[in-house]
Amino acid sequence: MARRQLGLDPQRPDDEVTFGFMTDLYPVNSHYVEINSDYNIFLPNDPVDHQMELFEIFAIEGAVVNVPLGTLFTFGTGSTVVIDGGKTAFLGFRYSSHAHAWFLLSLAVQN
Repeated sequence: MARRQLGLDPQRPDDEVTFGFMTDLYPVNSHYVEINSDYNIFLPNDPVDHQMELFEIFAIEGAVVNVPLGTLFTFGTGSTVVIDGGKTAFLGFRYSSHAHAWFLLSLAVQN
């Protein structure tokens, strides 16, 4: 059972980390979108620290996905994603209250 790396340290030998406990501390929302033209991602305006938004985007025809202005990027990510027709892209965002911004943490586009 994972304990230390998931949040608060256990205080008693019988303490457990539950799924509900983790989703309260680190909320995650998953979105599936099918597009046939360019698409703009919208992220919540009132996120909580550590909140994550995961997107699976299937492009029926070739399209460009635009990341919201103000998003901070990690190595290998950028403000637009080109998806060929019949392909899928995955984008993972996380909010940091320390940076007061959303980060695009991960980006993968199907070959």
